[in-house]
Amino acid sequence: MRAIRKPLMMRGMVLLHYGMMVVLFAVCWQLFYRHAAAGSVFGAVDISVYAFYAVSLVMLSRIYGAYRMGLAHVGELLYGQALANLISLAITYILACALARKLLNPLAGFGCAAVQALFSAGWTISANRLYFSLHKPKRTVVIYRGESDLRKLEEIRFFAERWSVERTVQWDEENVHDLPYKKETPGGRSFEGIQKLMRIMEDYDAVFVSGVSATLRNGIVKYCVEKNKACYFVPHTGDVIISGAEHIRSFSVPICRARRSRPAPEYLLLKRAMDILLSLLAIIVTSPFMAIAALAIWSYDHGPVLYKQVRLTKDGRLFEILNLRWMQVVYELHKIQATIQTIICRRYTEFSLTSDFRHSIAGFAGVFAD
Repeated sequence: MRAIRKPLMMRGMVLLHYGMMVVLFAVCWQLFYRHAAAGSVFGAVDISVYAFYAVSLVMLSRIYGAYRMGLAHVGELLYGQALANLISLAITYILACALARKLLNPLAGFGCAAVQALFSAGWTISANRLYFSLHKPKRTVVIYRGESDLRKLEEIRFFAERWSVERTVQWDEENVHDLPYKKETPGGRSFEGIQKLMRIMEDYDAVFVSGVSATLRNGIVKYCVEKNKACYFVPHTGDVIISGAEHIRSFSVPICRARRSRPAPEYLLLKRAMDILLSLLAIIVTSPFMAIAALAIWSYDHGPVLYKQVRLTKDGRLFEILNLRWMQVVYELHKIQATIQTIICRRYTEFSLTSDFRHSIAGFAGVFAD
């Protein structure tokens, strides 16, 4: 019973927060939006709206890590909760406008979001304190290969309430996978060193691993699992690839297939449609700013406003784009090429730029409007 008491208490806190968010939304809906969107009688429309908001909040909270107590700072938790709630409210507001067939006043929604944010701030601080009162800092040892690997874990000092680093062990043995075939590990330290490493890990509750060979790292992970110790490690490139491998059930033994990611056709079609739609919206919104920038560029030197650029895109294909000109027009290109060649031949590292190389003032506005 003691083993599940702590998780149950934290889950109770999560349910409390989730329930209060839904209740506050329901109050806002009943007072300000129900009559316009669903009529004066409580019915299936209201229940559907509550369910829609609740499901959206759950999904977005998982995406943004709104309840990762102990693994994130209070500010990060509050940011995740606020972002998940604001997006859920925005989606529900669009649904309410569709039900009412008109644009509803969003001020009540902003007020609801403000009240929910205040409640989330108090809840996050309380939940974080409760978590660390239930979970004392774990005695921790860090096993690393080089100084650069140790620096990767320097942020652990910001989580002193969760991990108390009491010892660091440098393991400088070469990665056996990088050695030639049948070549022994240097110095014959393998067995004795691993035995000593296991005796060190016995005294600690958590182990962090960074930079050691995959073979040693796998052994440390297996040891920690057997001894019920928490093990954290910095993944290698192969680990990231394997984590996305697909389990194949065609054989009597476990088989995993790793291959290049292949998005589903439905995803590609939806992505293309969203790209076109959002691009059109962005062009409409930014067109006044681009027009002002274009007018400023033309008035500066009466040269062309646009110029073409070639970009390398997906699968190595070339794509021509139109860009706002942000440099001066060059009429004597052969002279500039000769100047650059002279500079390279003389190995100048610092030189003054002539006026032909200067950026135009109006062009900087074109960079930001582009």
